[in-house]
Amino acid sequence: MTERYPLVGLSLGMVLTEGRFFGPITVRDSVLLLDTGSSLTTIQTQLAIELGLDPHSATEYRAIRTFDGLVRLPVVRVPRVRVLGQQIENLAVACADFSPRLGLDGVLGLNFLQHFDLRINFREKFIELQ
Repeated sequence: MTERYPLVGLSLGMVLTEGRFFGPITVRDSVLLLDTGSSLTTIQTQLAIELGLDPHSATEYRAIRTFDGLVRLPVVRVPRVRVLGQQIENLAVACADFSPRLGLDGVLGLNFLQHFDLRINFREKFIELQ
């Protein structure tokens, strides 16, 4: 049976989840905004650095559309990402600086979610990923 996880962040108008990023030098738990409208997972630049990744020497960049228009962000590869009981290896993630007021470490995008069946049940307030 697929494990159900509680929906968090609804009172803020968001769906939040916890994730775990496995980098070259450390493992870090994180708070992620689940966003089916984002094609690419994005994490805080500082999180990438803590994991042992270097966004400042990235060789890949992607243009990402935000509310402020297009921005060009460095892309790094995280060796392993685990969210909602599922994991992906060698996941491409963009690096950006989010407002600290949001309390987010990143945005979980379709490049992770597309590998699984996602179910969000708002009435019963749970989420499943299988």
